[in-house]
Amino acid sequence: MNSNQYWTAPVVPPPTDGCDPLAFLGAAVSEFPDAFSFQSRVSRCIFINHPDLVKSAILNKDIVRTELLKTVTGETILTSEGSFWAGQRKAALPIFAAKKASEYVSVFHRQCAAQLERWAEVIEPLNFEQELDHLTLAIVSESLFSQVVDKKFCNYFRVLLDRIAKVQNASLFNHRFSILPSDNRKLTEAQNYINETADNIASASQVHDTENLIQILQEKGVDRDDGYSLKNYLRNEIITMLIAGHETTSVSLSWLLREIASRPEIEANVVREVDSVLSGQACRAEHLHQLEYLSAVLDETLRLYPPIWLVPRTAACDVVLHGIQVQKGETVVVCPFFLHRRSDYWKRPEEFNPTRFLVKKETLPMYSYLPFFASRHICIGKHFAYAEILTVAATIYQSHRIELVDDDSPKTPVGAGSLRIRGGMQTRILKRDDR
Repeated sequence: MNSNQYWTAPVVPPPTDGCDPLAFLGAAVSEFPDAFSFQSRVSRCIFINHPDLVKSAILNKDIVRTELLKTVTGETILTSEGSFWAGQRKAALPIFAAKKASEYVSVFHRQCAAQLERWAEVIEPLNFEQELDHLTLAIVSESLFSQVVDKKFCNYFRVLLDRIAKVQNASLFNHRFSILPSDNRKLTEAQNYINETADNIASASQVHDTENLIQILQEKGVDRDDGYSLKNYLRNEIITMLIAGHETTSVSLSWLLREIASRPEIEANVVREVDSVLSGQACRAEHLHQLEYLSAVLDETLRLYPPIWLVPRTAACDVVLHGIQVQKGETVVVCPFFLHRRSDYWKRPEEFNPTRFLVKKETLPMYSYLPFFASRHICIGKHFAYAEILTVAATIYQSHRIELVDDDSPKTPVGAGSLRIRGGMQTRILKRDDR
C-alpha cells in the first residue's frame, strides 16, 4: 500500500441493534477489503484489514488500549499503558517465558488426565465447551498461583465475561444495552465471589514455598505511589490473569478438537503422530516440538478461528496510519478473523488446510497472521497457551477419541467477547478402541 498520500477510509452504514457483528463486518470487508469506517455509539470506528495498516497501528504508541476491560478488572498488566505497564510486563515475563512454560507441562497433563478419566465415564453428552472452561481454569490457577479454583468460580466467571461481551457489542455495534435488575444482582453476586476467591489466592500465594506470579507482582505493587491499595492491585491482576489465561485457551481448544473430530483423515494423522512421539509415555515438554503435524493443525485452527477475533484500540491523539487520518478519541479496529482470510495472502483461505503451516512460518507476510497479536501488546501468555493446548490435545488423543453428538458439519462462529462455537459443542469421550 502507498503511505505517501492521505486517503479516507470508505464509510459504510452503521450497525444496527441486534446485528451479527461478524455478518456486519463481513459484508463491509467484501466490498472494502483494506479499510472502512462506521459510526458506533461511542465514536467513529476505523476498521483496518491490510497488513500494512495493521502494522502501522500496532507500532504506533499513540494507538492505545480501550477502557472496556479496565472497567471490569481495573488497571492491570493487560489493561494499562506507559511506564506502569512496562514495569509490570517486565516483571511477569520470566513466569511466561518459553522455557518456564515448558515446566508447566506436567500440570497440563495431570489436570487433563484427571478430567479425561471422568469424561470417559459419562454416558450422556458433555457440554464440552463448559468442560474445557473448567479444565483450562484449573490449569492456569494451579500453574500461576499454585491453587485450583472451583467450578462455582468458573460459572461466575461466565457471568462476568458475558457482561464484557454485551458492553463491547453495545459500544462497537450499537446493540441496545438493557440490563434487568436480576442481571445486576447476578453480576454483583459473581463479582463478590470472584473478588473473595482472588483475595484468598493472593493471601495463600504470598506464603507459598514455590515462586509464583503473585509474589513477583507484589514486589511491583509495593512500589506504587498513586494511592492504589496493594490488595486491590493483586486482586485485579489475579482476575485479569485468570480471564486471559483460560477463556481464549478454552475457545481455541474447542475449535481445535472439533476440527480434528470432524475430519477423519486429520484425526488419523494426529493419532499416528501422538503415538509415535509419546510412545506410551505421559506428555512432557520435550515432546511438544516433535508434534509438528498437531502444531500445524493448531496453527490452522488459530488462523480460521482466532480466539481474540477483534481488537479495538483508541487514538490517544490525532495520528496518521499509513495514510489514513485518525482523530483523537476515535476507535481503530483490527480483526484477525478477517485478516487471516485475505485471499491475496492465503490460498483458498476458507479451506481448513493444516499443511500450509508445515512450511516455515517465516514465509508468511508480516502482520498477516496475528493469533496472539504482535509487538508490545503480543500476548504475554503465548508460549504458555500454545504448550497447554498441544499437551491437552496430545493427552486426549493418546488414549481416547472425541465423538461429536450434535453433528460433524462445519459450525459458524459467534463473535462476542471471544470467538465461540455457535450452538456450543456436545460430545462423548470414548476409548480409542470403542467404535
